[in-house]
Amino acid sequence: MIPAISQCTTLAAPFREELEQFAGCRLNHVEIWLPKLEAWLKAETIPTTRKLFTDLGIIPIAGSIQGGLLRQNGEARKAHEDHFRKRLDLMGELNIPQVVIVPDTDHESQELGPMAEGLVRACQWAEAYGIRVALEFSCRARVVNNLQTAAMMIRHAAQANLALCLDLFHFWHGPSKESDLDLLAEVPLGLVQVSDISGVCREWATDGQRILPGDGDIPLKGLLAKIRQTGYQGPVSVELLNPQIWGIKPSNVAELALSALMRLFNP
Repeated sequence: MIPAISQCTTLAAPFREELEQFAGCRLNHVEIWLPKLEAWLKAETIPTTRKLFTDLGIIPIAGSIQGGLLRQNGEARKAHEDHFRKRLDLMGELNIPQVVIVPDTDHESQELGPMAEGLVRACQWAEAYGIRVALEFSCRARVVNNLQTAAMMIRHAAQANLALCLDLFHFWHGPSKESDLDLLAEVPLGLVQVSDISGVCREWATDGQRILPGDGDIPLKGLLAKIRQTGYQGPVSVELLNPQIWGIKPSNVAELALSALMRLFNP
């Protein structure tokens, strides 16, 4: 498995400084946070960004996250689709190989049929750029809140460039079961995201309470061992949306994240 980190873990840090410090800690595989990339590109260019990646040895593993594509309402969905296609242009020029798509967590009534159609459209657009779509389920969504449903949608969509993004926070705090990991033998796995939580009931856990993996209550070592048994050797990205961590120097966070991953990877 490949140690990686998401830019949302150090969200408050300046874009260049963050990547320089990740590279300095030999944590070169980075999950690009798309809103942060877009903000950076308001003042910088694609060639400058591509050169920055090359000079630092940064290897983008994914662009995260894209919502709105699985909505029922055509008018509401269209704005997200237009934004998504612009993002595909950026990702294609920066050689970002996959994009993470998530279901919406609002209370719009949702049916699987139109959601699956939106997923297929997204895959077809991404295919034109050679980009893979990774579907991430969210424990807070009304629909597609567990691994079983996400796997079913991936099989039903039957797109060659469609895979699963498995966020173990959402896996552990939602209705998924450990036996659902057997489904990884049936669907491709594009990305694994890890974080932990401590002393909080599963129902009440929030993104802002995420902590470094291995420091909390989620049995990450065992879960990663089961994932490894499926043959997955791809990136495992530390993804924390904790404002308290955002204030810490990116190099310190990267060093801690890398150490935490190495402990989880070792038998």
